[in-house]
Amino acid sequence: MKTRNNATVLIANAVILLLILATAQVVMADRKGVSLGPEGQTQFALPMDKVTIEKKTLTEVITNIGREYSLSSGTIIVGLDGRQVGIRKMLVPCEAEITYRSKANAREVERIQIKRISPNASWQWFSKNPE
Repeated sequence: MKTRNNATVLIANAVILLLILATAQVVMADRKGVSLGPEGQTQFALPMDKVTIEKKTLTEVITNIGREYSLSSGTIIVGLDGRQVGIRKMLVPCEAEITYRSKANAREVERIQIKRISPNASWQWFSKNPE
């Protein structure tokens, strides 16, 4: 009987130790700006810029300082009300937080979170090519 109790205590201690180690791993990953995905895979946090979007096209948004961010079919744009909005309905100029990936010297947008819309905002498009 005493051996059974010792084994139970040993197993319980091992489980507690594993939980402590897993918690420490999550805390340390959070401090380093990474997150743990499914099955403990390391996922790095994407860069995020707070910008004023001045112009838009179907394929990109351009800030008031001329910085360009490429859009893709997977880009998510979230309006002030928390609902998703398409690029055609997005009002500019607006202040936003842009989360993006760097790919081949370009910034590909994952998500645009609109924070404030300018009082003179419109749905107007910008064209790089003169018509």
